[in-house]
Amino acid sequence: RPAAAQGPMAGILPPSRPRSAPGGRPAYARRATVPRPRPLALRPGSGRLGTSSAVQKAVSAGLPEMYDVENRGVRIPAVWGWTLLPLLLALPQELLAKVGRNAGVTAVVMMSETCKALAGLAQSVSLDLLQEVHGIDWRHTALPRLRQLHVLERMDELLTASMAVFKKPFILAGQGLAAIVSGAATQMVSPLNFLPDPASRITSISCGRNHLVFLDDRGLAWALGDARAGGAYFVDSDVDDGLVLTEPTLVAAMEPKTLIKVACGDGHTVAVSTRGELFRWGRNVTAAPKTSSEDEEEDVEPLWLAPDPSAGLAGEVLDVAAGTSHIVCVSLTGDTYAWGQNDQGQCARALGSVPHDLLKAPALVGGCLGEAVARRVACGRQHTAILTAEGTVYTFGSGVAGQLGRSLGGPMGGGSSLHSWTPLEVAFGDGGPVYIVQVACGDEHTICLTDVGQVFAFGSGDTAQLGLAGLRSQRSAVLVRTLPCVKEVVAGGNWSLFRAKHGKVYAAGTAGEEESSEESQNRWLRQIVSQGLPRPSSSRAR
Repeated sequence: RPAAAQGPMAGILPPSRPRSAPGGRPAYARRATVPRPRPLALRPGSGRLGTSSAVQKAVSAGLPEMYDVENRGVRIPAVWGWTLLPLLLALPQELLAKVGRNAGVTAVVMMSETCKALAGLAQSVSLDLLQEVHGIDWRHTALPRLRQLHVLERMDELLTASMAVFKKPFILAGQGLAAIVSGAATQMVSPLNFLPDPASRITSISCGRNHLVFLDDRGLAWALGDARAGGAYFVDSDVDDGLVLTEPTLVAAMEPKTLIKVACGDGHTVAVSTRGELFRWGRNVTAAPKTSSEDEEEDVEPLWLAPDPSAGLAGEVLDVAAGTSHIVCVSLTGDTYAWGQNDQGQCARALGSVPHDLLKAPALVGGCLGEAVARRVACGRQHTAILTAEGTVYTFGSGVAGQLGRSLGGPMGGGSSLHSWTPLEVAFGDGGPVYIVQVACGDEHTICLTDVGQVFAFGSGDTAQLGLAGLRSQRSAVLVRTLPCVKEVVAGGNWSLFRAKHGKVYAAGTAGEEESSEESQNRWLRQIVSQGLPRPSSSRAR
């Protein structure tokens, strides 16, 4: 039997039958049906591109996550291993384009860097991904095509949170072992063994002031803490009976709907289904307070709402967030809608334009957002942050502690000098373009994550929740230099959580009731999980 075939074809196609050759040695039929890729400077066994041109192109395309600084190479994903490249070249253009759409921007870059035959197709695949999957016309954006695709894919990955703080940090563990730092009161949440139903796998966590809601892979919600706020228990009464759930309990009323995201506020919950419908339950943030006896004769809204799958707001909702008493969502068309309390401008409506400074129905947010394509939203206690498809951030609402990311002396868009009723863009320094892929808000602070893994923070820092070296508040975006290669950020109350490289998790601020002493509450950035916790992958059916 002749020796096995060597090279990039080994293990893909069986060796051909040997035939006679000059000199009496066996020869093999040439595989002409599969063209060979253009030779590249590849390190044996490394699985990386080592050519300087490939590295420069990947960096200029804005994909730093694929660039390995230590080994000076570009990571090649498993689906585009070198043994598969000959087969990729043999695929029809339609099938290759479909493979590229399923694999994403990483595969597109590898296609363009493999050989000239795939470079042209990679450009067309990236354009199709932007238009068909993300609904973005690349000609109308300022970002390079691949950079824009990378930003949008990172936004999709970070749609839901895998961390929260409810009396103590809750960290959703991925595959592998978790190593909790000694002395850190952290609850590790196993996706498969934490819920009462063993068939359910947790995909995301959302926390409010006094309740926590888990979302599983079947689109079901599970509540913990305040029963009425979480939707697991409801009594038709305006008096809070104080029932607290100590174990995750299914929100049975919402079983007919498949939910893809849940957001929690102060005593209320909002959720989005796979069809883009929006549901809310718990404290009714649109209920106006009774001011006179005449209100008793009118049709007054209840103070508490029960989960109702038939009472959803129809629409193509992409993302939703809940503040203390207001709700903000963004639609598939890139529009932003807000309703609820507006006394600090958190719904971007001019002061006195609505009775009681209250919006009872979703209202379109205009101003600078009228020309932007909104994709993500985050809410603090009385302020709102909007993230656009191009990676820019707009803020409005209360700015007392600097949580809007701009100086009090700047244009505030109406109202007093402490608040803003008009959305304005946040500036992130003069060190070059910055593209944000995730925004998280606490009560009076805001955390922003870039596509290169950097973190910017601004707002209140009285409990060191910004992750900076000190307790000062910041009215402009400040880079947190002690946190490189961050993968996810989550914020709320007076705390912030950061999931970094290799699954390490850091906490800043007051992260739980267990830290009772002032010294422990005001500690600076500290590590609570040391290793083995990659962010769990969450499938999103839409």
